[in-house]
Amino acid sequence: AYTIPSSDYVNSVVQLQDGSLGITQYGEQGMELHMLDMDAHKLSDETYTLPNDAYDMLPGGGDYDLYYVGGQSLYGYKLETQEGERILNWLDVDINGNYMSGIHVNEDGSIIGVLNSYDQPDEVTCELVNLTQVPYDSVPHKTELTLETDAGIRRLWLTTEGRSVTLVRVDMGAPAFGKTQELESAGRVFTVHPVDVGSRHAVIFTDEPTNTFDLQKYGAPLEYHAVFPWGVNVEFVNVLAPDRLRMRVWERGSGETLACGTGSCAILAAAAKLGLSQRKAAIELRGGTLYNEWDERTGSIFMTGPAREVFTGEWEINNR
Repeated sequence: AYTIPSSDYVNSVVQLQDGSLGITQYGEQGMELHMLDMDAHKLSDETYTLPNDAYDMLPGGGDYDLYYVGGQSLYGYKLETQEGERILNWLDVDINGNYMSGIHVNEDGSIIGVLNSYDQPDEVTCELVNLTQVPYDSVPHKTELTLETDAGIRRLWLTTEGRSVTLVRVDMGAPAFGKTQELESAGRVFTVHPVDVGSRHAVIFTDEPTNTFDLQKYGAPLEYHAVFPWGVNVEFVNVLAPDRLRMRVWERGSGETLACGTGSCAILAAAAKLGLSQRKAAIELRGGTLYNEWDERTGSIFMTGPAREVFTGEWEINNR
């Protein structure tokens, strides 16, 4: 072992396709690759400028001198052109690339690595995975997904037609209830039922039609009421029938929105707990109708609603 002096912080050490070694450092031009002179035990004068988002360097192989992870993609890098070519986008892979470690690109272009799974709150599993590129049409249809959220793991079930998702059912978790209070807003007093379903909600039942209700006048003052110092989403609700509710929502930080999934779950939980509705009901929102069910056995609320493509576009990102 020996020491190679460097005046700057070394970000990583990487082995190139030909077996030579280099170190990466942040320089005047951004991320730089400095080659090592192993015989002289020092940095050589050979330096290359790397893309600024090249934060995770990987050994070279195949057609590339080295590989790097940048943003949501894996790139191959050629020293001759000093340009990165995207190998894959993690968004196109059926695993979470953010949980991949020890990534290695084989000579044939296939990719192996260790996938750390956090699907179970108290259990972490590690799997050795091998990624290969296949035609899009040959990828099996997924009908179940898991999403990690700040409120915990959420499980989704998909209904599809062809390769399009038409309906999604989500396990939104169990609601938690706060203390019902009488709160003043814009000169009126409302009975407020606090419900937490991963985000905080203030549910208010009213006989006044929500379609013509002055939501901004009464919803905005409650958003940051002294009782809710961190803010709260405010729902005004009409009970149309035991199995049908209508709501409008004043969302924290956004004002009125066309729909709120957690809000629809909160109003069902509050209504069912108060005996105003059944545990399964249609929820009418300005943006459409959701069908929610508060499962008595598990305590979870299951939210079901339609899915459709709203728009398609392209966004060009400069990776240099």
